[in-house]
Amino acid sequence: MQKPELLWKNKHTPYSSEFEDCYYSHIDGLKESEYVFITLNQLEKRWNTKKSFTVFELGFGTGLNFFATLKLWNALEDKKATKLHFISCELNPLTPQQINQALSHWPELNELKNSFLKQYQNSYLHFDNGFYRFELSSDVCLSLYIGDVKDALSQFHGVVDAWYLDGFAPSKNPKMWSQDVFNKAYELSQNETTLATFSAASQVRKNLIEAGFDVQKQKGFSGKREMLIGSVSDKKPNKKLKKAIDTPWFSYPAVSNVTDVAIIGGGVAGTSLVDRFASRKIKVKLIEKENTLAKRASGNLAAIYMPLFGAKENIQSNFILKSFNAFENHLMSLSQNGFDNFNRCGVMQLMTTDEQKVRFKSSINRLSYTKDFVEYYGKNKVEDLSGIKLNYEGVLFKKAGWVDPVALCKARIEQASPFVVVAYENEAVSVIKNTKNSNWLIKNKSGKIICETKAVVIANGIDCNSYAQTSWLPLGRLLGQVTHIQSEKLKDLKCILNFDGYLTPSLQNGMQLMGATHQRLEPNQTIDLSLKKSAQDYLYQQLSQVVDANVQFNPELLGKVDVRCISPDNLPVIGPVPDFDKFSNNYSELWKGNPRTVYSSGPVHSGLYLSVGHGARGVLSSYLGAELVVSQV
Repeated sequence: MQKPELLWKNKHTPYSSEFEDCYYSHIDGLKESEYVFITLNQLEKRWNTKKSFTVFELGFGTGLNFFATLKLWNALEDKKATKLHFISCELNPLTPQQINQALSHWPELNELKNSFLKQYQNSYLHFDNGFYRFELSSDVCLSLYIGDVKDALSQFHGVVDAWYLDGFAPSKNPKMWSQDVFNKAYELSQNETTLATFSAASQVRKNLIEAGFDVQKQKGFSGKREMLIGSVSDKKPNKKLKKAIDTPWFSYPAVSNVTDVAIIGGGVAGTSLVDRFASRKIKVKLIEKENTLAKRASGNLAAIYMPLFGAKENIQSNFILKSFNAFENHLMSLSQNGFDNFNRCGVMQLMTTDEQKVRFKSSINRLSYTKDFVEYYGKNKVEDLSGIKLNYEGVLFKKAGWVDPVALCKARIEQASPFVVVAYENEAVSVIKNTKNSNWLIKNKSGKIICETKAVVIANGIDCNSYAQTSWLPLGRLLGQVTHIQSEKLKDLKCILNFDGYLTPSLQNGMQLMGATHQRLEPNQTIDLSLKKSAQDYLYQQLSQVVDANVQFNPELLGKVDVRCISPDNLPVIGPVPDFDKFSNNYSELWKGNPRTVYSSGPVHSGLYLSVGHGARGVLSSYLGAELVVSQV
């Protein structure tokens, strides 16, 4: 990510060398923001008429408009609105230092700014194209898209209440003010949506009217003669727009705004969902068939969390990177409430082949991450940083580490305690639709109803195949074995070593964790002693290839083995559950490829959702996956 080159006017007004324009008025940027975007979008009045409110800003810049909006939101204690979702996009994000300098002129923003910069600093180290979410409080979240404005608009699925059009001047940055951009903005609007912009350019006005907005001129800020405001009334489809959904089978069902939900599964996926639903003050019933949380695949001594580097950009590595960012901010939030069962000790990826060296060097150069996030080291430095004798080059992921997944799950439940009830030793054997009221009934083995609710999220891994609605999913089973070891020669390890397996530093009682196997199991294959022994021998063999082969291991030390749930492409399965029979019927002729055929939106089981198939990086993907599910519910 290239750092924007700034000049500073009056020591606090940033000026873009690339676009030859100021980020805000040199007279008083905060007052300009309050007048143009807050007053003329009538936010104070409208926050008393809606329960939730969505702002979409084109051009994040220094974040000044966001902080001005947040300042007013926090000041209005008796407003009706309980949730503010602020969305913004930025092609050239400023550094944390640049944002801090720009906003330091307004001390009344310091507390808000500092809270945001703690999260932004972590994310900035590995910014890549896509959305990044920041939670400033339980009722405010910022979704910041890094990349082109058209991509940001196309990837947003929702409805906007107010638009802030705040790119650099149209003459300097015409792409931000194009007809395509305003067409998409209108498509994402509803009746009573408003817009405001400092610009009064005639082409901007024409483009907005062409898109469908009602547009008026308004007196500008501090002597500026004119600016533009707009609104939507009696919204009609814009026939000039390209068809919104070219692939209707990927369409999203309408948001249901439920007040309570049931979650099946008490591991990292299920408790991630609890955390995210509780942040919206939605009541949760968590159903767990064991007598404690995280007893199965989530129950290792430690879970490793680290990014995934691909030789080329791909969906999986991008998703895991965004998940890593979300999880880091989650740990930061938990730590403020006393959670300390994690260690950001770093993960050293050892370069055991020439192909790895080429791939990782290429990825680091391509992605342009800062050295505070990831760095390639030679053999001597790797040995120094790891604390043990090694003979490999390596890549150190400096913000990665390990977390105790059992403690993590318990901390989430404890933090969400006002909104969650856990039903232990209740195996949900069936999920049935109540035909009388469209609720879902969840029953146990004896046929007793555990709960009845409008929305259910299935998050119990491979067990989801036991339900009629999800039995068709082509999920697989992966043997995941970890072994606990003790070794005098390895006890000084400072960071996690990653190779064809991994080895942690000492965790508790001098115990270190060695893992993990990834052996695919046949559908009915059982995990017997010989399979466990074979997996353990494999781990020992991999470790002995990268450390002193004379290290003696104690095969009697305990380990853990369980089954991970995976999908065919190793991506998690997240979102509303498709209705298999209706899909098969509605799209039975899709194979003919007739371009004139019009298909209906993808049929789903209303109110039924999934978060499974998280595999080896489940502690990361399940958290961002939970946010996706909750946003859809």
